[in-house]
Amino acid sequence: MNQNTVTPEAQPYRSFVYRQLQAAGAHFSHCRQAAIAAGYAGADIEQARLQRLALADLSPLPRLGFKGVGVPAWLQGQGVNMPETANTAVADPQYGLVARLGYNELLLLGRDAAQGDAQERLAATWQAGADIPAQGNLLLRAHSHACFGLYGAFADQVLAKLCAVDLRPRTFAQHAAALTSVARVGAIIIRDDVAGVTGYQLLVDGSYAVYLLDCLSDAMTEFDGDFIGLDTLAAAAG
Repeated sequence: MNQNTVTPEAQPYRSFVYRQLQAAGAHFSHCRQAAIAAGYAGADIEQARLQRLALADLSPLPRLGFKGVGVPAWLQGQGVNMPETANTAVADPQYGLVARLGYNELLLLGRDAAQGDAQERLAATWQAGADIPAQGNLLLRAHSHACFGLYGAFADQVLAKLCAVDLRPRTFAQHAAALTSVARVGAIIIRDDVAGVTGYQLLVDGSYAVYLLDCLSDAMTEFDGDFIGLDTLAAAAG
């Protein structure tokens, strides 16, 4: 990803909340055809935020969904690593985090541009009609959903203020997934720790992105949480 005077307005695609991130002082870098918030403060400051409580906009990262009878078998035939049971996720080095939201519904969450390229090739194979299941559907989740990452020692306490599901680390295991309600809005939550730091990915329909960002930011105030950029997450993950 390239930094230097990158502006969201100059990109073909923009995060649903880029204006709010600009107001918070974000600087941006290229992420495929979009701009992603790379950072807000110095590296040491953001690393401290990550440990305590931090919010990152992951919306510009690549995402792809598949749903329908026969989809799991087709994806396995394409070499996608996936969980055996619903409401869980596994890491796939080629495609990113693969979450199984139902027996026949899967979501691929890319972590970088290379995984986005792999997802793009997978989507092209599907669209070319390579023995795809008759009842299957390709879902362009990068355009329909916003994605936020919430990290740190107080992340579960923030979510406890907004969600009725018990998301504490001792009950909601690493790579567990839930379709639930956050701040009265339907959301997908996936436990996704970073270098030993408790983390959650939250996905919501893009029309609710600004609302959910405001709710999360407000709930974080009690614990002195703040924004971090993708550079901090990448550095922590190594």
